[in-house]
Amino acid sequence: MAQPAEINPCFNLLHAVRKLHFDSEIEIPKD
Repeated sequence: MAQPAEINPCFNLLHAVRKLHFDSEIEIPKD
């Protein structure tokens, strides 16, 4: 099951943005 990156580039972009946001949230402590 390959990723639908070629078929759905928008989905790939959303996934990348979500990953970046997740990494940012992890890096910055929410205290």
